[in-house]
Order: sequence, then C-alpha cells, then structure tokens
Amino acid sequence: MSPTRRMPPSPLSWIVAALVMVLLLSCGCATKPQGATLQEKQSFVLGTSSEILAMVYDQQPKVEENIKVAPGYAVFTYRLSKLPIVIGGLGGGGGYGFAVNNETGEQTFMKVTMGEWGLGLGTRVFGSVFVFDDAETMDRFIKRGWEFGGGADAALKNEEAGLATNVGMSVAPGMKIYSVSMSGVAYAATLRGTKYSVDQQMND
Repeated sequence: MSPTRRMPPSPLSWIVAALVMVLLLSCGCATKPQGATLQEKQSFVLGTSSEILAMVYDQQPKVEENIKVAPGYAVFTYRLSKLPIVIGGLGGGGGYGFAVNNETGEQTFMKVTMGEWGLGLGTRVFGSVFVFDDAETMDRFIKRGWEFGGGADAALKNEEAGLATNVGMSVAPGMKIYSVSMSGVAYAATLRGTKYSVDQQMND
C-alpha cells in the first residue's frame, strides 16, 4: 500500500494566510494607545478623543450642549480592517477610549473589540461619542461592559437640514451614539459586533 501523498499548499492558501496576518498586524498596531508609559498612553487617548469631539461638535453643535447636561459621556476611536471577498469579507479590529462621569469628573479608560463579516476590502478609521441619558445606563456601561448588536449601523443623514453629513447617529436604550469618519468622508460607520469594557491596565 503506497503512502498517502500530501498535496502542497495552493497559492491561494498562501495569499489568504498572508492577508490574515496583515489584518491582524494592522488591527493590533492601531487598536492600542501609543506611548511607552501609562501616562503617555492615557494622554494619547485623551488627545485622540479631543479630535473626535471637535469633529462631532463641528458637524452637530447640539451634541456639545447635550453632553454638558448629560450625566456622562464616552469617546472612542476604532480601526476596522476587512479582507477581500475571496475569503468571505472577513473583518476585525478594535479601539480605545474613555468614559466620563460629569458629576464626579471621574475618567474610566476602556477598550473595544470588533468583528464583522461582509463584503469589502480596506481599512476604516472612525470614532464615536456616546451621550448617556441617565446615570444608571452610564454606570452599567462602564461596570458591566456593553455590546452593540447586529444591524446597528449609524445613519448618515441630517434630517433637519436635509443634507448629507459625515456624522451619523444611532440610538440604543439609555444612550445616543454619534459616529464620525476620521477621513471626513460620509459612510455607514459599522458598530455591529462591537464590545466595550474597562481596560484594567490603562486604569492602574
């Protein structure tokens, strides 16, 4: 009985493996705050978050007023990478940010993990601002974490002005989420499959 011959890996399998590695490396580099020390990483998150807030305020000035009277808010930066259609449009990514209790001024640094299946190719960088309607929702979001369910894409239409904008709003129980494209180009900011939790290392 002759031994079973193993077929060598096909060129396609090598391409897929290489693309997966690129995806993992690109996501990993961008989903962690930059800096050598804890203070530098925290400053990096705060600086990036300030840029996102400024972009949202510029497009939706009422958000700034809403945040002032809200019990708290949170700001996040994401990077989502997607592979080609030949492997099913596999995607993934993550991000970082922080939540603020307006009553106490306490800041809690948080992390984000993301996953997406669908068609497409490329990398998207975007941010979001969460405005909490009540303290209970804010506390639950921070202490227990939270996950955005399927089909929760931000709309990109300013209904009042009737004009396209690069800021979209989604509504979840007890909160509103404003998503903004970092490139300034209008698109559907995908948040489905996104999990938020406290980053213990960033809060040490």
